[in-house]
Amino acid sequence: MISEQCFLPVRRCFPKLDITLSNIYNLSFGLSIPEREKGEEVKEKSESPNMQVIKYINGKYPKALVTCVSYGTGSECLLSYLGEFGSSAQISAGVSVSASFEVAHRTSTKLHGIYDLLFLTLLKRVVWKHAKALTKIIDVPKALKAWTYKQFDEAVFCQMYGYSDLEEFWDRNNPLRDVDDISVPLLFISSEDDPLHSNKHIPLDLFKYYPNFFMLMPKYGGHGGFLDDIAALSWADRVVIDYLEAILEFTMKGYTINYNKSPARSTI
Repeated sequence: MISEQCFLPVRRCFPKLDITLSNIYNLSFGLSIPEREKGEEVKEKSESPNMQVIKYINGKYPKALVTCVSYGTGSECLLSYLGEFGSSAQISAGVSVSASFEVAHRTSTKLHGIYDLLFLTLLKRVVWKHAKALTKIIDVPKALKAWTYKQFDEAVFCQMYGYSDLEEFWDRNNPLRDVDDISVPLLFISSEDDPLHSNKHIPLDLFKYYPNFFMLMPKYGGHGGFLDDIAALSWADRVVIDYLEAILEFTMKGYTINYNKSPARSTI
């Protein structure tokens, strides 16, 4: 179990969950958690920290319908979880705002613009802040010296899980690896001018072949912004609530949705 002060809020919320430090580190960055470390036997799905959280909530509120909302790279966790567990995910619906669909940019040997630099600096700051707790599972000095995502991920995730390179790591942990098994309605809100996740990386085939996937793509909104004006709250948050309320109302009335996927398969 975790004793570091930085993770105490997680333990206060879910004191009975057996979540390891490396899993919390992954969840905090919204990155997909590997099914297993390289060379390790497949773990039981019930050991997934995401499933532990869902089961805990269901245990506390057995009549509640659970929904999930992800922002940015948190979409990698959400898509991985829903794909891995399929109809057993115990989730009624989901929303992903400013989703990260494409992981290829994580293997790039250069940064693309000031936002990439700022985000990488933020990641390094988190590593530096928790260096004492992380030093046994990642290469902290190499991570702090990294100036590309590739260098950072090699020092962190390849080191953490024993992979030889990022290509091998992402082959096992691409968030869309089990997309065929996602069985709940999912709304995606992504702007055309997102500076972190270019819309050219959005796999539009998803919304052609999967009738339970919906995309709202305004021309402007930035990354997680979606403001009507500089002093306004995000209109995307209002859309999220309205969408989930509609899905839950539909579900609680006893209606079901038969998502008959197109006979043509996605090339994702």
